[in-house]
Amino acid sequence: EVLFPSASSVTAQATMASQAIRRWRSPRHIHSLLLVSSTTLLFTLQPSFSLPQSYSKISGSRPKAATGVHRKRRSRDRKKRIPTMSARGDDAKCDEEGSHLLGGGDINEKERLYGKDGENDKEDKVCTPERSSSVGGHRPPRSYERGGAVSRYAPRSNISHALHALAGMDKYPSYLSRWNERDVDELEGALENLLNQVRNQRREVEDRRKGIGEALHMTLNSDSSEDMDLEGIKSIFPPPKSWEELFDRNILDPSARKVILGSKMFRGKNRPSLSDVLQGAAKVDLDASLLEDWLEEEMFDVYSYQLLSTEFCGNIRDTVRHVSSLSERHPAYAKLNLGHRPVDLDTIGLSWLNDLLTHLILRPISRQLFSQTERFDDLDWRQGYVAGYSALPSASAATPRQRLVPHTDDSEVTLNVCLADTFSGGALQFSGLRGTPEEGMLVGEYQPQAGRAVVHAGRHLHAVTEVTEGDRYALIVWARSWGGVRKDVCPCCWLNRRDETTCMCGPRWN
Repeated sequence: EVLFPSASSVTAQATMASQAIRRWRSPRHIHSLLLVSSTTLLFTLQPSFSLPQSYSKISGSRPKAATGVHRKRRSRDRKKRIPTMSARGDDAKCDEEGSHLLGGGDINEKERLYGKDGENDKEDKVCTPERSSSVGGHRPPRSYERGGAVSRYAPRSNISHALHALAGMDKYPSYLSRWNERDVDELEGALENLLNQVRNQRREVEDRRKGIGEALHMTLNSDSSEDMDLEGIKSIFPPPKSWEELFDRNILDPSARKVILGSKMFRGKNRPSLSDVLQGAAKVDLDASLLEDWLEEEMFDVYSYQLLSTEFCGNIRDTVRHVSSLSERHPAYAKLNLGHRPVDLDTIGLSWLNDLLTHLILRPISRQLFSQTERFDDLDWRQGYVAGYSALPSASAATPRQRLVPHTDDSEVTLNVCLADTFSGGALQFSGLRGTPEEGMLVGEYQPQAGRAVVHAGRHLHAVTEVTEGDRYALIVWARSWGGVRKDVCPCCWLNRRDETTCMCGPRWN
């Protein structure tokens, strides 16, 4: 640095050499490193300097097929990239060929590549600030030149890069001391951008929930019309306070009531209160013999049973439909696009229904049906929502889709109750489980029926065929096991059903 202050690459090489010498103990490695460093120094001071032919013999390398340190340096001389991380949906702006909507609805979805030829051969695409907009005041990516090359670490555009860093920081002390300044800055920027996305989406969700709440209040306080049973809509919101009220309100199908009251834990005087069940304080057990008569196996690991009364299903459907219609027509809520996404049950004041279906039905049934195949201890999280499909997709009717492509759910177990209305098409097609030899192979098809529930593993590939006539509504409940299987495996191992004992999130990873 004293003799050649302008030779920045010399400083970089000296830093690299000092770090490497501290790690290496082999004289042969140190000799090779010094040889490379001295050669770099000569190139820096004398650009016209030519490499002697004897160099390849001394170092044991071949100029045209560089290995080791040389290959690493050569890879950094490739075309410069500017890594970015854009918000969900910005991929379409970076796609030269554009994107198309999936599901036949007015929803901006990412293209799913499952099952397409060459899905693993996607070209790297450079998304520059000129081609995509940042979200939430994202920091623009910075580029640090180092020895005439740019690092290819790009956590803003490659989630795998970010996951590698998070795993390394979790497993190794002072993990970032191994990194150069440019890559640390990229990681910090990516995490800041991700935090901005979290904050932005949280604000959007809060605005959406507030809008739905106000639209619901307007619906409940409006005058009844010919196409709206206002009293029926109002009747679904107060949570039942006792078992007697639950059954008197005609919420559950008679067959479901028979299974519940007939089970041993509900026959005696010490049966749990409905309040304890709704809060998850009482662990419900339903008799296996009664479940066997109640459930029908439609295909492997897919079961159906009559669960809700058709009257109650109609009241839920009408509530969602009228809230969406009002929000689309009202200027204050139109910008929230409330009818373009599924309507969350917690948001519209039906948390008690989420809890009832999860703790009274889904958890005890799942322990009987999926405890071995899905490897979870218990279900400790749920989300319920209403999804709509139509031959003529309409946001005002909460039916933005016409069909749904093959997919898996972000759940251990999924409950799907048909809320009906008159429709044709809209069948559930099931393919094999992810991570099994049958993955992607069509297993069977199920036609939904009003009030009847289907329960299946979330990682069971499934699709909704095109609705050719009418409107189709479904109440969906996702249940997860954060304290069980998701505690021990990463998302990739979870999705592909790999052995959790070898996952990077488990105790054996090193």
